[in-house]
Formats: sequence, C-alpha cells, structure tokens
Amino acid sequence: MTLGRSLGIKIAAQLIAVAALSGITLSGVAGLRAALDRTTDQFDAVRAWHRVGHHLATARMLAQPPHGDARAAQREFGLALRAADEALARADVAGRSGGGRRAVSLRALLARASSETDPQRLVSAATRAISSIQSLTQGIQGEVRDRRDEAIAAAGRAVLFVTLAGGAIVALSALIGVWQHRSVMRPLRALRRGIDRVRDGDFSEPVLGAGGDEFHRLAERFNEMASQIRCARDTLEARVEERTTQLIRSERVARIGVLAAGFAHEINNPLAIVRGHAELALRRWDAAPSGRRRLDAADEMAGALRIALEEIDRARDVLDRLRTLGVHSPQNMSVVSVDELIALSIRLVEPIAQAAGCAVQRRDTGAPGRAQTVGDPDEIVQVLVNLLLNAIRATTPGEGVVTVSCERAQGAPLVRVSDNGVGLTEAQAGAVFEPFVSGSGGTGLGLAVCQAIAARHGARLTAHSDGPGRGSVFSLHFRRDAREIAA
Repeated sequence: MTLGRSLGIKIAAQLIAVAALSGITLSGVAGLRAALDRTTDQFDAVRAWHRVGHHLATARMLAQPPHGDARAAQREFGLALRAADEALARADVAGRSGGGRRAVSLRALLARASSETDPQRLVSAATRAISSIQSLTQGIQGEVRDRRDEAIAAAGRAVLFVTLAGGAIVALSALIGVWQHRSVMRPLRALRRGIDRVRDGDFSEPVLGAGGDEFHRLAERFNEMASQIRCARDTLEARVEERTTQLIRSERVARIGVLAAGFAHEINNPLAIVRGHAELALRRWDAAPSGRRRLDAADEMAGALRIALEEIDRARDVLDRLRTLGVHSPQNMSVVSVDELIALSIRLVEPIAQAAGCAVQRRDTGAPGRAQTVGDPDEIVQVLVNLLLNAIRATTPGEGVVTVSCERAQGAPLVRVSDNGVGLTEAQAGAVFEPFVSGSGGTGLGLAVCQAIAARHGARLTAHSDGPGRGSVFSLHFRRDAREIAA
C-alpha cells in the first residue's frame, strides 16, 4: 500500500469517528431540547390552568350570598372557559394519567356553569371546577417532575457516552499518529543511514526500503544513484592514479632537464672564460712582431693556458658541486679574503668584458684586504663570476660599466655588483632568483644556482633596480666576519 493511500485511510477513519461522535452528541442535545420544549409547554399549561382557577375563584366570590352577583359570576365563568380552551390548545396532555379526561370534563362543567343563573349553583360549580383544576395541575406537575428526572438521567448518559467516545477517539488518534510517525520515520532513518554511508565512501551495503511503496521506490532510486557514484569514483580514481603516474614521470624528466640545464649553464661560464683568455692571447700573439714582444705575447699565452687549466678544474668542481647542491653546507670551508676573491673574479671575466666593450671597475669603501669570511672559495668565486657575467651581458656594447664594491655592513662583508644596463621591473626583481626566469634570453638558472650557493654559506643574495633602463644592483650579504667567527 502506498503512503498516500495509507494516510488517506487513517485520516478518513478519524473523520468518521469524529462525525459519529458529533452525531451522537447532536442527537443527545436534540433529545434534551425536545424534553425542554415539552416541559416548557407543560409549564405554560399549568399557568393557563392557574388563570382558569383565578377566574373561577373570582366567580365564586362574586356569586356568594347574600349579595351574589350572578351575571358577574357568569362573566368570570366565560373568561375561565376561554382560558381553559387556550390551555387545551397550548398543551397536549391527553392520555397522560387521566389528565385529558379531567380537562374535557372540566371544560364541559365550565360551559354549563357559564349559562347558570342560580348563585348557589354557580358557587357549587366553581368549587367543583377549582378542585378539578388542582387535581389536573398536580398531575401535570408530577409529569414535569418525571420528565425532568428522565432528562437529567438522559443528559448524564449522554455526557458519559460523549466523554467515553471522545476519549476513545483521542486515544485512537494518538495511536494512529504514533503508528504513522513510525511508518514514516523508520524508512527515513534507514535512508539517512544509507546517505551517511555513501557520504563516507562506503558502498558495501544497499539501502533497504521499508514502509510504503514510495519508500521502496525511493530506496531503489537511491541505490541506483549510489551504484553510479561508485562507478564514477572508481573511474576517477583510476584516472587520477594514471595521471599521477604520468605526472611523476614528467616531473622526473623535468628534474633531469633542470639538472642538465644547470650543468650546461655552470660549465658554460668556465668555458667562456677559457675562450676569452685564449682569444685575447692569440690576438696579442698575432699582433706582436718578432723579438721582445713575441716573448711578452708568449708569456701572456702561457698565463692564458694556466687560467684555462684553472677553469677546467673549476668546471670539474662545478660538476661535483652540482651533485651535492642539496647538501646543508659546503665541503671545503676555510677563512677567505673577500677582496682577493673579487680580484680573481674580475681578472677571470676581464677578456669577456673587453670583447663586449664593457669596463669593469673596483670601488673600495674600506681598507683593502680587511674583509674576510668563512666559506668555500671556489663556490664564492662561482657566484661572483656569475654576477659579473650577468652584469656585462645586461649592458650596451661599448657603453657598459660594471662596478664591484666591498664594505662592512652590520659586522659582515657586503659585496655589491652594479651595472648601467637594462635594469629590472618590480616583477622581475621579485622573481629573478626563480629557476628558468631570465630577462636577458639566458636559461634562467645561473642566479638560482647562485642563490642556492649563498644559502649554503648562510649568506643572502638580493636584487634591486630603479626600473627598466636604469641598471641593477645585486648584493651578496655574508653572515659574519671571519674575525668574529674566530673569536
């Protein structure tokens, strides 16, 4: 049975019970009203007979000798006769305790007495009529008392029945309400438990329909939806697993690419220095005539070869350091002179600067040779050379000026490399140390490697520019002075 039909039957049963109770109540009320009407008519009859008695008493008084007035007494008998007719018309008392026959006999007596002229007989007729009226009214009053008792008993029975029937209907309605609540809430709770299981990802147990047909159909639809969701989840998980595997593979390939690009970038700097020194030595050798200048050119070539060997060794060290770039601290830590490392770095990039028409100059703000720190000299030179090469590439050929300064800031060496090149935007200055971010067409890995090396030394590398076309300043803040570390 459907829920709607069940609700309809239960509501109809309640309405029928209420209608039956209302009918019984109305029937009882109607009976009480009829009894009241009959009682009222009987009281009216009693009052009417009392009026008849009043006229008869007046007639008897008027007919009393010795000064009896027969005509006046006759008039009162006539009024009593009319009142008796009215009483007979207003109250139906025939057939009840002989009252009807007495009323008819009384009227006949009044009719005969109304034409009597003898005062003595009028007095006698009035006395008999008054006695009959008293007997008649007593009978009517007895019937009124009987009907009153019957009405009170009927009212009590009606009240008792209505009370019992009302209580039964209330109890029945409560039982029906509880039954209906359970028949609705039980399947709803089952559906809610099923929904909670599906929400938690548990598709192992289907929802069982309970109650009306509507709940069975709803449970079937919900189970179909849960099955579709489970299939979609399984498909999505398989796709996510597949995409995750592909992403891991792509990430590995990207890491290999980043590592290869880092190798190429960091090895390219030593090779550029070797090439620059070799080209400079060859140009001077070719331009030198025989004799003394040839010997000077040979010395320069020998120096270029020595630098080439040093840079080849540095390239080999770069490969070793790239393999250990994630190590917490450098391997070859020692007290180094920051001024000497700056001088070495300028000397290494000098041929490249000359070929680019760029002047690299040193500006000292303190006593030369006083700035010292603890670190790996090869890695520090790698950072300085990278900053110098980036500054040279950022300048216009023939107009470039790169300035290197070293000072003490907050008790530690501070190296600045500034240029008059293309400058940086605010966005570029904020992302210039990110991998593959470059504003000069390079790979964008040099500054990322420099930042990693600075972090390994506990140093801080920052970039600043006043805007495009206004040059850039890269600052290398070392952590502490070597003398403070020794202390």
